[in-house]
Amino acid sequence: MAVITLSQNDDCRLDITSGITTYFIKCATISEKEAWMKALLQSRAVFSSVPAADVTASTPTYARQLSSPGESAEDKLRSMQSSHAALVATLERLTTATVGTSNARLVLAAQTQVSELMAAADSAIRLFRKQQTQFEKEQVDDQKRLRTMEMAVQKLAREHHTLERRISMNVGDGGSEFDAEEIFEEDGVGEEFFDALNGEEASRSARLTPRTTTASPVPDKDSRNRSRTNSGSAVVPHTSSVMPSRIGVQTRRTRLPRDTPPNYKVSIWGVIKDSIGKDLSKLAVPVYFNEPLSFLQRMTEDLEYCELLDKAAAAEDSTERMMYIGAFNVVPYAATLNRTMKPFNPLLGETYEYVCPEKGFKFLAEQVSHHPPVSAFIAESDNFVYYSGIHARSKFWGKSLEIHPEGTMHLLMPKHGEHYTWTKATTIVNNIIIGKMWIDHYGTSTITNHQTGEQCKMTLMKRGWFDGNAFEVQGQVFNRHGEVCWMLFGKWNEELRAMRVPANQPVPPFPSSKEPPPPQSFVVWRRTPLPANNVENYYFSSLAITLNELTPEMKLLLCPTDTRFRPDQRALEEGNVPLATVEKHRLEEKQRTVRKFREKNNISYEPRWFKEDIDPITNKESWIYCGNYWEQRESGEFTGCQDIYS
Repeated sequence: MAVITLSQNDDCRLDITSGITTYFIKCATISEKEAWMKALLQSRAVFSSVPAADVTASTPTYARQLSSPGESAEDKLRSMQSSHAALVATLERLTTATVGTSNARLVLAAQTQVSELMAAADSAIRLFRKQQTQFEKEQVDDQKRLRTMEMAVQKLAREHHTLERRISMNVGDGGSEFDAEEIFEEDGVGEEFFDALNGEEASRSARLTPRTTTASPVPDKDSRNRSRTNSGSAVVPHTSSVMPSRIGVQTRRTRLPRDTPPNYKVSIWGVIKDSIGKDLSKLAVPVYFNEPLSFLQRMTEDLEYCELLDKAAAAEDSTERMMYIGAFNVVPYAATLNRTMKPFNPLLGETYEYVCPEKGFKFLAEQVSHHPPVSAFIAESDNFVYYSGIHARSKFWGKSLEIHPEGTMHLLMPKHGEHYTWTKATTIVNNIIIGKMWIDHYGTSTITNHQTGEQCKMTLMKRGWFDGNAFEVQGQVFNRHGEVCWMLFGKWNEELRAMRVPANQPVPPFPSSKEPPPPQSFVVWRRTPLPANNVENYYFSSLAITLNELTPEMKLLLCPTDTRFRPDQRALEEGNVPLATVEKHRLEEKQRTVRKFREKNNISYEPRWFKEDIDPITNKESWIYCGNYWEQRESGEFTGCQDIYS
């Protein structure tokens, strides 16, 4: 029979103990707790009438197995039933007997039978306690054995994986100039981020002889300090609003070379099971977990709706400018919907440019550090300068992956002499192991105008149970006195609306997404529909489809380190996964070799187009564009660039 206990620490909690398992019931109110008590007592009254034979038949197997030789729960139960029956018979005779000597004998017999019944009950209780103690001990031992077995299996898998990779490096690679054991770090995770090989793919690619490079390379963790200038003056990137005269493409493409991404059935758990609670920037994953874009190209998608910045530059009211910039801060997340494949991690020194005369901006990015991975970029137009250095730190929590972008976003409005800064929200990928993966973004981003003191707080609501608050955005613009003068609301996957809050008026609550919008509000942004073939093209937007396009004319204009020349990413875009795997392995081995060469010769790595400085506004490290890229592009000759792809 289960025992119901009222919690001493919580008036609304019930504890139900069956002798083996304890159940906790948390009630919302005391009246609800009383209702539970009444229902449980009624249930116990019903089940207490079940015949003993039924109870015996349902006794778990382990309870019978735990009984020691010569004694069992069934024997004790039968003994108690016999003693009870004898006692009842004696009492019945006692009620009908005449007073006298026979009556005294019956009383004595009843006392004896009561003693026997109590002894049988006491013996049964001791047996049950012994069985419970033994069962609990067995449970603890089973859990310990299970944990030991899991650890042994994981260790064996890691040792097998490491041994397999080391053996494959020595097969057919007799002329290798480095030792495979030196190249592969323990447990398959090195100091750098590399996408991994799987099974027979690894054995095929391992036959490639590692190539060397003459590029001067660093201990990346030290190079960032050496390149810092720390002048103490205002940090302003070198800018040029002149658009390049040639872009190398007449009509941009509207689909990828291969319409259907490769359909590989893979075990995600097999790749990431040992990385719970760790930073995944060092995790090696198979190439077919990637989409055919690099992280540098993904940063370009921030500019998909840059017309919001053009509207901000055209606004005369500084709070209205802030309202448009607040919208620009959150609308790039629309491009992430259903994009659950990871971008390629850039190689150190890799660059990417995108010239977009249709929208009036040019974009340049460079992988300036590899440990930790940092990507610097700058986007320029007649109306704005947008730049930052991003380190996307990630953590895996068993069933979800959190991505925390570290780095301050900077926006300059040259026409108004204003400097804005903010940080990005947190991204989470859910259902990593089981179910359909989906992406969410949450957190509050505070945008500051460092000239006027005005601020905008944009909050991405975290998705709740049953899709509560899904995709919702709420924002407020504050003037220099801390008063709310604009409100923004909507969904980052559909549209954003804004409305002005009159001065000296109470701030209204945010409208519900299930109700019609207020008549005084207006649409600030609406998501552009995806192409009709987006499902077959990694859910890419029209802009994303064009990011890796490479025409014969562009080959003559681009820097040799541009992402478009990266062979593994190009092969994946064309659907050639085996070639993509082989090329990725070759590039990563080359990068390892170069890194070891730098460390051995104490050569520091210097980024080609960006330098690090301390921003006096934020008092934090900031990556600043040094200039001269677009000038060299116009001249048709790039100097000082590394050979990272051949």
